[in-house]
Amino acid sequence: MAATGAAEMPEGMLPIFFTTATQELFACRVDVDVTEQQPHKLIPIERILQDFVDRAAVSDFHPCKAEMQAYTGSEVLVVFDPDFVYGQNFFMFLTEDSKTKFLQKEVQQEDKVIEEAAQELQEAGPEASHTKREGGWVSLQSEQEVEDLTVKTNRPLINVILTRRRRYFGAPFSFKNSKPANSEGSLGHAGGADFASVKITSEDEQAPADVFRKLADAAIQSVPNLRTTGAQTNWPAPQNAGVQYAPLALQTEEAETIMQSGEIGSFLNDVAPRVMQALDENLHMDLHVDDFGKLRPTNALTLGNKEDNKLKEQFSFKYLDFQSVRNVTALSWYPGNDWVIAVAYASQSSFDERIEKSADAGIGSSLVLIWSFYDSIVPLMRLEAPDDIFSIEFCPTNPKLLAGGCINGQLVLWDLEAQACILDSDKGPRTRADDTMRAQVVRHTAVSSIEGGHRACVYGLNWLQPYFQVNKLGRPVRPAISSSCQLCTVSCDGTALIWDVRPNSSDPSVPLRSLDLNWTPILKIYLSWNSSDIGGMSLSLRPVAHAAMKEWATSSDKDSSLKPPCTKFFVGTELGQVAYLDWIPPESESGKLGMQVIERMYEVHSAKAASITRSPFFSDLVLSVSGASFCLIKEDLKDQPVFEWNSANIEMTCGAWSQTRAAVFFIGKADGTVDIWDIVDSSYAPALTQTVCSPMSITTFLPQKLVGEYDVTSTQLAAVGDVSGVLHVLDIPLRFKRQLMNETALTSAFLDKEMQRLAYFNAQSKTRPVIARKISDNETFDPQIKDPLASPGSVKANKTVSVISSQDDMPATKAPAQPMTTAQKDAFDAREEELKLIYETFKKDQERFLEEMGLVPKA
Repeated sequence: MAATGAAEMPEGMLPIFFTTATQELFACRVDVDVTEQQPHKLIPIERILQDFVDRAAVSDFHPCKAEMQAYTGSEVLVVFDPDFVYGQNFFMFLTEDSKTKFLQKEVQQEDKVIEEAAQELQEAGPEASHTKREGGWVSLQSEQEVEDLTVKTNRPLINVILTRRRRYFGAPFSFKNSKPANSEGSLGHAGGADFASVKITSEDEQAPADVFRKLADAAIQSVPNLRTTGAQTNWPAPQNAGVQYAPLALQTEEAETIMQSGEIGSFLNDVAPRVMQALDENLHMDLHVDDFGKLRPTNALTLGNKEDNKLKEQFSFKYLDFQSVRNVTALSWYPGNDWVIAVAYASQSSFDERIEKSADAGIGSSLVLIWSFYDSIVPLMRLEAPDDIFSIEFCPTNPKLLAGGCINGQLVLWDLEAQACILDSDKGPRTRADDTMRAQVVRHTAVSSIEGGHRACVYGLNWLQPYFQVNKLGRPVRPAISSSCQLCTVSCDGTALIWDVRPNSSDPSVPLRSLDLNWTPILKIYLSWNSSDIGGMSLSLRPVAHAAMKEWATSSDKDSSLKPPCTKFFVGTELGQVAYLDWIPPESESGKLGMQVIERMYEVHSAKAASITRSPFFSDLVLSVSGASFCLIKEDLKDQPVFEWNSANIEMTCGAWSQTRAAVFFIGKADGTVDIWDIVDSSYAPALTQTVCSPMSITTFLPQKLVGEYDVTSTQLAAVGDVSGVLHVLDIPLRFKRQLMNETALTSAFLDKEMQRLAYFNAQSKTRPVIARKISDNETFDPQIKDPLASPGSVKANKTVSVISSQDDMPATKAPAQPMTTAQKDAFDAREEELKLIYETFKKDQERFLEEMGLVPKA
């Protein structure tokens, strides 16, 4: 149907809309097959009738199905309408007569345009076709180049005439060596030297015989002396040998005699106490534990083979059923089984490609796979999601709950209670009955509401701690249960949300399925800075010790001695900033709640914040990784990070803290390598750089969390995902998993020293003035002398010196020097001695700091 305001349609013509699929099917793509200059396209009637069979009512020709079945011609004319004159992007003709009339009209219009152009050209005259250049010829010095390349003669030309007698044409001739002569019939040169002459003979004279060079064939071959030798060794023939062992068996009569005697009874009575003691000891201690391994000194970590200090790949997983290449976006270790891990994948498609594929994509196209280390080919489970997942995490207290954030802003929740026997199984590799074994498919339990959730991709997700819940105002409340039931998410739409996975907090019997498409957040946190929204890429909540959290949760509301949990957290933004804010909205004097305010903003990166992770040993220390830099930020330091390192070569994509060493953290990079930093050992370079999946870029790095006391003999694993969709499981070497003696105290001392260094330099930059000198009239002013601290001995008391706050305060013109009074001279001398003392103290502190850091040898 034509749109409102469309032009009147001729008889036999029908406006029609072609989708992109139809344009590709019938080769009439806009601006490719048909354009404004060539809008016509002839489509065979057989292809249109076949389209009715293939696509039925979905076919774009379905409105004119009856006319097409009654069409008498062989080809249907379709015309591209770029201006939508008739309301659609194409129009077609339903009869042969209407098609013929339209083509004749097009030809008449083209002939009319050609006649009008010819008439205008004839009226303008012959001068209209020749345009004259305004102004004269302008030289661009090209004639000089032509003049330089022209060949000019500097002497008269020499004329040479070559003649030959007629009788010598076609006569036979021969060559020979002879003296130069001027005889007739020969060519020579007078000079006494031998020259080759040509003698032309007549037909009667016989030509000399041909002269041939003698050829001699010779061949030489060099071979070593041939010698035949032999050796004989004696080889015994193989022989089959066997030994048969048989137990000594007593006869029945002899066994009964021994059992009835008193000797066997006394023997059993003697050995029974010792056997029972050995059995009891086996129950109370493990005989296979290496007790001497725990007594090894710290220095032994640096000994051994070089390969023992590197990351070793234990497992590698790649899902082979993906139709396209997908990269690993998020990882989460299963808390109930150290050999199970959840991996989220996302397609490497642009925004336009996702829009085109959104209609064809189904629920099962986006997956979260749960892998077991016992099977590297088929995953344990395939968790279906409505869209690609970019963040996942298991609930710390209820491992059967897995939450994930989608690219469309929705939050997905899977309840794996029915699959608990599979996740918690320790039976080893699964047995395959045949090659058709597939992973178990699990559909999501609940999906958040589209209207109440995020409007962009959910990049960060963290569960709140046990014994910690918040109400709709964001304030901590004492929970009725000790499990984690709330989580916080952050998105690049400028908001962070807190969700509750309980459908009804007062009725635990309500199933989680009731949250599907009705799940909304309980608190919305606005991320705004300088009156503009900032997109969040990662977040880090501050953990509280489990004992302190439990004590607060079980105490009464009247007990004011216990402080509530901290509600402040870090957010990494898409502009490379790190924001620190409180999710509790401020309350005005009238009692109205306002928007959350960012307390601090750290301008530390030049690209989007890839990850923000909090140290498991220091609750106020976070690691921020972005672009070509990473930094360590302490909550106590408000202005700048406590430690920062920049790399000008390779982009950093992720970071993570070690779970066993306070001074060690890992940095994943875009070239497929991993940097392992040990700030106690070296703070200016990584302790180890190792290639994991080069040249593929690393997307995620997640060490395995430890439960209980760590044993140095156990294995600590780390999961690494790359852009090709491969999951690498690495074994962390002993050097980077065994804690050094007093390592936590050494790391704390290093951080305190860095904070003192920053405080000292910040104080000096604010209080130390810029010193300028005014030289007396009998001396010239040297602009290079700006700081007397650079050469303390050059300051003289008889010069007039003044202290100004900045270079802008220096007078533009040279004022006449005024003689100093005695009081001014004493004040100047005192200030000079003070500056000398400050400079000497600074030099000593700098030398001591460099010696402690190991950058310079100790004096």
